[in-house]
Amino acid sequence: MEDSQFIACKKHLESMKTSNMDLDDIYKLINYMYLNEYSKDMIKKVLTNVFGHSFPNSLTTIAHILVSEKDYNLAMDYINLALKTIKKDELYFLRSFCEYKLGDYHKCLKTIEKLDPEEYGDVIKELGHLSNDNLNINVI
Repeated sequence: MEDSQFIACKKHLESMKTSNMDLDDIYKLINYMYLNEYSKDMIKKVLTNVFGHSFPNSLTTIAHILVSEKDYNLAMDYINLALKTIKKDELYFLRSFCEYKLGDYHKCLKTIEKLDPEEYGDVIKELGHLSNDNLNINVI
């Protein structure tokens, strides 16, 4: 099935003229893959193909798109990959959001501690109630 999916996606990419893709086209492509129930590996393969020339800078964009598709596990893969090469509060914020949505509150709070309190103070305060659940983490 993956071979036929890849061929179908390749045709879809060619029709979109990938060299001139903008963010809206990328959202459409990813949405197309989810609607057609592509496997996680196939989605990663296509994303790597589309963004290959701009790694690691595009990883944040990919993570945003995957969060909007509510694929928090796959988004975490890209966030963690991006954090190996670049450190951005935006990535830590996305990571904490995914961890929260996946129900891993302990990891969420640990990640929140890495955020800049001046920029993300409201988020830190909003999620501060989680620290009361015997997680033994101090949230600013």
